[in-house]
Amino acid sequence: METWGLTEVQWVALTAIGTNVLVIATLILAFVAGYQISEARRETRTNRTMEIIARYEECPVLERCLRRMARARDKGDLATNVKAYRLDIVALLNYLESMAMGMEQGLYIKALIEDYMEPIISFHVEETITLKLLDGLEAKPEDFQHLFELKKRWDDAKLRKEEEAKRQASRLKFNGRAS
Repeated sequence: METWGLTEVQWVALTAIGTNVLVIATLILAFVAGYQISEARRETRTNRTMEIIARYEECPVLERCLRRMARARDKGDLATNVKAYRLDIVALLNYLESMAMGMEQGLYIKALIEDYMEPIISFHVEETITLKLLDGLEAKPEDFQHLFELKKRWDDAKLRKEEEAKRQASRLKFNGRAS
């Protein structure tokens, strides 16, 4: 029996071809959707990273804290009168701690933060240690554990790079003499 000029077998074959075309189209759509979702996540992570970096310079509260701490540092008052700057110091360390935690949890792009913030974070952590600011705040390094661990990882990585550079320079010298 024919319908619209096609036999039952031809209709079955046409249906199978149509089904396969729909399966292929669905797979392509699923791939495109997966790619778009992946790109949206990457872009969101990049934006989130840039926002936390920009906050260091753009947040008015943090900016006032940094200014007050800079004036106190210049006068030599930061180390001797820690309690007077307690809120400023804690606000700054909390900001840096949240950044370190976000890096550890994968919320931020580590390389991007390291490129921009490593000297800044290193300065503030070293100042906190050198001036013994935590003692004056009656705080412990564990209160800012992620921040101090991040600084240690960066310092260890720098040390490894320096040692590797020395080994390579030594090899070059040795190879130069052997020639």
